Amino acid sequence: MTMGLGRWGFLPYRIKRDCIVLMIPAIDNPTERQEILLSSLPPGRYLRAVWEALVACGVQASGNLPGDRA
Repeated sequence: MTMGLGRWGFLPYRIKRDCIVLMIPAIDNPTERQEILLSSLPPGRYLRAVWEALVACGVQASGNLPGDRA
């Protein structure tokens, strides 16, 4: 299982949210990937604590830590 960061529009679509997404094999076809929204906060608020807790539990991170600009 891997996780990454993303930004999606929710209802109403003008509201953007920063999200941590888990990427797992699809239930009906293990060769395909499925994304599950795990957490979402308004942009500008970082999800660092959630990200670090998931890494500590063994989830493989894909990309930078939330809040890192590198």
